[in-house]
Amino acid sequence: MKRFLFFFLLGILVVSVPLSIYAGENDNRITLLYPIGGEQIAVGTVYDVKYMSPGSDYVCIRISYDGGSTWKKLCKENKTSCQLGSFSWKVPNIASKNCLIRIHEVYGSRLSLASAPFSIVESVPKKNEQTEKKLDESMYENAGGSD
Repeated sequence: MKRFLFFFLLGILVVSVPLSIYAGENDNRITLLYPIGGEQIAVGTVYDVKYMSPGSDYVCIRISYDGGSTWKKLCKENKTSCQLGSFSWKVPNIASKNCLIRIHEVYGSRLSLASAPFSIVESVPKKNEQTEKKLDESMYENAGGSD
C-alpha cells in the first residue's frame, strides 16, 4: 500500500509540474495595448505605443507599412518598467492604410500578436464646427423652454 501511495503521489507531482509551468508562460505574454487597429494616426504627430510585458526588461517595437510583408524597427531596445511599457513614436511621412505594429523581447523569444491594421494619414479629419454649432442651437430651439 505504501508503494502504491508513493507512486500515486509521484504521478500527481509529475503531471502537475508541467501544467503549472505552462500556465505561467501564458500569463507572461506581451500584449499590445495601443494601437490595436482601426486608428487613423496623422503624419508628423507623436503617438504613444503602449504595451504590457511582464517579466521583460527590454522589448523591440517593429512596424509594417505594407500589411506585414516587411517589418522595420522603431527602436533597438525600449525599457519596460512595472510591466507596462510605452514608446513615443514620431509618425513618419508615409501614408498607408495597412500598418501593423508588433513587439518582441530583446533578450528572449516572446512576441506579441500584431495589431489589426491601422492607417497613417496626411491629417485626421476634424469635426465641422459650423455643423456642431447648428446642432447645439437647434437643441435649444426644440427644447420648448424660454429664458
